[in-house]
Amino acid sequence: MKAFAYTGNHSYILRFRLSRFLGGLLVGLAGAAWLAAGEATEAEEGRAYTFLLENAVGGNGEAQYALGKMYRRGQGVDANLAESVHWLIAAHQRGVSAAEAELEDLHDELLEQAEAGDTEAQAALGRLHGTGLGVESDNDEAMKWFSLAAEEGNAWAQNGIGFIYEHGRGVEVDDAEAVKWYRRAAEQGNPWAQRNLGARYLEGRGVDQDEIEAIIWFRLAADQGNTWGQHHLGELHESGNGIAEDPVMAFKWYHLAAVQGHEGAAKGRDRIRTQLTSEEIAKALQLSQNFQETIVSRAAEPEFFQD
Repeated sequence: MKAFAYTGNHSYILRFRLSRFLGGLLVGLAGAAWLAAGEATEAEEGRAYTFLLENAVGGNGEAQYALGKMYRRGQGVDANLAESVHWLIAAHQRGVSAAEAELEDLHDELLEQAEAGDTEAQAALGRLHGTGLGVESDNDEAMKWFSLAAEEGNAWAQNGIGFIYEHGRGVEVDDAEAVKWYRRAAEQGNPWAQRNLGARYLEGRGVDQDEIEAIIWFRLAADQGNTWGQHHLGELHESGNGIAEDPVMAFKWYHLAAVQGHEGAAKGRDRIRTQLTSEEIAKALQLSQNFQETIVSRAAEPEFFQD
């Protein structure tokens, strides 16, 4: 969803929140209608998919939930259980409680695909065991399925192993091992691994501290819509840590993450707003809108990979 143009006061925030509420309501009603009825034509399903994808990438939980169901059933898109898991986890993170029941319902089918050697299904199954959504939380099972997929080059699984070593989920904390797996996934373009690797460089954990290297990885993640990468860039522009202090750019990055539901970024945006003129806020919002129009990758975030 595009940002509202600044009108000289802060009413754009209220209008944006209202539009998200109404948009979520419409998405939920529309999605429920054609998913339940199963009577939509192929062209109608295709249009619904396009609409839902745009809203899901923008962080709308109802759209993410409907998209997850589309991928499971092959409506308007080729059936893909791993992709279904991705969006259903994202929807659960946005507060859509029905997503967990859907994940539980698809588990046996996902397990069958994973046991047959499907690396995407293996990575998705690892994520379910890591989050405890739809299945019992089990770090050993998460590592088992992540390892099978990671050795075949699956970036989400590689990032999952990095997370396990970083946080000591059933293993000893090993920052160097975490960095190794994050790097493998980040070099394949995985946005969460890029953010995680950037954080390790910023903190000097498992690697020598290098703010410039951190910024490079944060920007790569942010450019794919990753809200934590965007949040970090906002923080760095606000503090001038390793990058030029620039409150307009800080507002831009905070705003991009905030409109996708990142609470820390919303607080940062509110804090920075007090330092800006009306003209500077308008500039930051225009920069945000220009950026949003270039986003082509999904921005949904699996909660298993959050700190």
